[in-house]
Amino acid sequence: SDTKKRFTLTHFMKQQILDALRTRFAGVSEAILGRIADKLAKTITEADGVKDAVEAVTFQQVLESYGDSRATEAQQTAVRNYEAKHGLHDGKPSGAPSPPAGPEGADSGPLPHPRRAKKAAGR
Repeated sequence: SDTKKRFTLTHFMKQQILDALRTRFAGVSEAILGRIADKLAKTITEADGVKDAVEAVTFQQVLESYGDSRATEAQQTAVRNYEAKHGLHDGKPSGAPSPPAGPEGADSGPLPHPRRAKKAAGR
């Protein structure tokens, strides 16, 4: 149950760190401050260290965390869109039908055999 104690302590530290970050960076998104608190909670083991650690956080780090979150969000959206377009789930075929291909979703059907295409064109 040592793992459970460690989890509880980390969670407790994260909450204290998050509260201190909210005070220091009022108006900054909870998600951004949460990311910073997660990182700090992995290194701070004593309640005494919370104040010093939060005071050491710069506005530049807050901005970088925001940028990181936006990049992660964009990547996840791109993967979701790609998988939806190609009928994939976790990179593997999902069995769901693919959306129609072609311009504006218009599916022209399978391509004809080259000889048949020439005959149809009158050649």
